[in-house]
Amino acid sequence: MILTNQEQLIQNYNFSSATQYQAQSVVTTHSLSQIQMLKGIYGTLETTPKLQLTFKAIGQLRLSRTTTEVVRPIEEIKIDISKIETTNQ
Repeated sequence: MILTNQEQLIQNYNFSSATQYQAQSVVTTHSLSQIQMLKGIYGTLETTPKLQLTFKAIGQLRLSRTTTEVVRPIEEIKIDISKIETTNQ
């Protein structure tokens, strides 16, 4: 299934929303481009046959951090106009 339907498996994985994770301001997105079978080991577990396969997944991992900029004054100055003296010349 993995080797015969590789293109379909990769396409389904890449378009799945499960490939994106977010923790606070960091977002990771994973995508696959290739699946390779590295080795296969045949054996038995008591009387049951077993097959252990090892695969290598090749793809991309994109990390991004979101920042929010809040516009606010650095310093606030209050001036009481009633206490300002004026001079006439």
